[in-house]
Amino acid sequence: MKFIAKVSFASLWRVFLVTSLCIVTFSAVASALQIGEKYGGGKIVYIDATGNHGLIAAKADLPGTYYNWDAAKEACDNFVADCSSDWYLPSKEELNKLYLTKGSVGGFVYGSYWSSTPRSADIAWYQHFGSGTQGGNYKTYELRVRPVRVF
Repeated sequence: MKFIAKVSFASLWRVFLVTSLCIVTFSAVASALQIGEKYGGGKIVYIDATGNHGLIAAKADLPGTYYNWDAAKEACDNFVADCSSDWYLPSKEELNKLYLTKGSVGGFVYGSYWSSTPRSADIAWYQHFGSGTQGGNYKTYELRVRPVRVF
């Protein structure tokens, strides 16, 4: 009986050490991430204070150049890059983070991009990537689209 207890304790101790090492290694790797770095199928746009979570933008705008709001949401939901399929149309706040880091992320054009944030039943928020202005456009208008995902 004593032998079993010793083996179990030793096994638990090894699991604890390996788990601790993995957590420390993950934290060190995650904190080394930087805005504009290629990661998770796109480029990092934002990193939270912990350094472990943030926002990734696709490397380029969706093909086809322009989409109405409903088509933009659907195209982002169906987007797949580097085996990741959890992409979505960014919110108004997330889109502004993209605008603020557009130089590091790259590939944006001088034009308007859709956000997923509705302003009313017929209007949704957009952001112009030349001036930084946010405003509302009819959801039937066709604008550019850049999918995002979280990590």
